[in-house]
Amino acid sequence: MPELIAHADTADPGLRAALIVTTLLGITIGHQFLELAPLRDASAERIAALLRPAIKALAGEQG
Repeated sequence: MPELIAHADTADPGLRAALIVTTLLGITIGHQFLELAPLRDASAERIAALLRPAIKALAGEQG
């Protein structure tokens, strides 16, 4: 993932990649291990739609 971010016109590609990975890991832990009801009950599409702007921002994508 750092390679994808390194090609974007952004600063701190390693930090950005780490933030993306830890965000996704946190969601996985909350869903699979902690069995948080809001994550368990939400569709994958809804979760992706809510996360997409944040991940795009961290990856340095516009829009």
